[in-house]
Amino acid sequence: MTLLLLALLAYEPITIAEIHDLVNAGRGAEALVRAESTALVNPADRPMQKAYALLLRNTGALDSANAIYDRLLVEDPADDDVRLGKAISLSWQGRLDDALALYAEVKPGSESYLEALIGEGRVAGWAGRYREALRFLATADSLEPGNREVAEIRARTLSWSGDRNRAIALYRELLRADPGNADYLFGLGQNYEWSDRPVTANGFFRRAQKLSPRRKDVSDAVERTAEAAAPQARLAFAGATEDDGGTPGTYLDYRFGYEQHVGDKLQPSAGLTYSSNRRDTLARDYLLARAGLAYRPITWLRLSGQAQADLLRPKFESATLGWGVEQSWLSWSGELGRVLYEPAQDIGARAGWTALAIRPFKALKLEGRAGRTWIVDDSTNEKRSLSAGAGFDLLTSPRLTVAYTFNYDDFSWRSQRYYSPQDLTTNTVGAAFDGGWRGLGLSAGAAGGINAANQWAVRANLSLNRQILTGTRAALDASWALTTDASGYTYSYGSLGIAISRSF
Repeated sequence: MTLLLLALLAYEPITIAEIHDLVNAGRGAEALVRAESTALVNPADRPMQKAYALLLRNTGALDSANAIYDRLLVEDPADDDVRLGKAISLSWQGRLDDALALYAEVKPGSESYLEALIGEGRVAGWAGRYREALRFLATADSLEPGNREVAEIRARTLSWSGDRNRAIALYRELLRADPGNADYLFGLGQNYEWSDRPVTANGFFRRAQKLSPRRKDVSDAVERTAEAAAPQARLAFAGATEDDGGTPGTYLDYRFGYEQHVGDKLQPSAGLTYSSNRRDTLARDYLLARAGLAYRPITWLRLSGQAQADLLRPKFESATLGWGVEQSWLSWSGELGRVLYEPAQDIGARAGWTALAIRPFKALKLEGRAGRTWIVDDSTNEKRSLSAGAGFDLLTSPRLTVAYTFNYDDFSWRSQRYYSPQDLTTNTVGAAFDGGWRGLGLSAGAAGGINAANQWAVRANLSLNRQILTGTRAALDASWALTTDASGYTYSYGSLGIAISRSF
């Protein structure tokens, strides 16, 4: 009897309206058996075949859905509704270029043209082709001004492209029209978080959490930004060794730091470092007290300053002022001030540098940096430095980059007290990885090349970080460098740092 009832249920016809209702309710799987039997019985019923393909697509049977769409397009190549259905299926399979090509076949004047433009904007954004996506969405908006779906996809695309200010303005506009939309609140919070404004971001994430308490991405964002906005203490150890052709050096730092957000604009910090420095027969220890302040007057501009003094032999050691400008396609930063240049000999310097990075395309990054250093404690020797590089992203998430870098270093004269090359150029190529795995943050890189003195130079670095307890994060940083030539000269350098930070 049970089998008979199941058989009768399976062959009970289902209407197109029922299929759409179940799909919209997220219960498409309940209709699969009945829809399959109905579609098999009515192979010439195009609306039913389309509804069945929709059901297959939304339950994950994408290849089966594509087979139906292909058959329907052969029967009627002018059916743009079928073309849109297959384009969506292809995009869900990750075949983004194929989906965009199919959307492009829908011509202006078609009833499906607006929907095709929206689809093109969405998929181009997924593919990282942000300018193209925004162009499709602008055309869609001109056809139907005020379309909320277009505005939402446009806000999301602006977010991905790094245009935070425009994304924030658009999400705020969407929220005014629909204040109870958790997706809009979450999108707004993301943009404030990515703009390094965790206090404001946390407020929007908490509002989204009240509306959608079961969303894990929202609860994770609340926890993450609460930790970033909270006062933070940090304990760290850093050690480094070097050997310059038989002249060894050892440098050990034990650090304690504290920082706190005062809203999103102001971030004071303080620190205490015991530093032990040994180089051959030279030795110098410091107990450095540091105070710093970072200020963000507007979203894209960050100003900072810091000063530190030695408490063991009361003396002012360093003070710098810095700036940073961040836009979606450009970053510009720099620093000016006095620095501790050679700690084992207590040699100070006045230094300044500026760096510029531009992304003309999503995968291409061009960088340049220039700096000058005046060694004020050593007869005013002067160093000039210049670097330029280009990096290309083979992957974007996680990020895998190959890069070429040119460096130029030139001192006014050679000093016996520290490394001071003259008119030295170095060309290197390398690769870098930045990503994560199961909560572990990972960055690694390696590069190698040759300089004008016919010396080979190689370097590598590794950084790991992970949350070990709620509000507590551990980090490890290691680096290694080697310079050598045919004569047997070798310079080596290695460092290791371990840190524990705690948010309160």
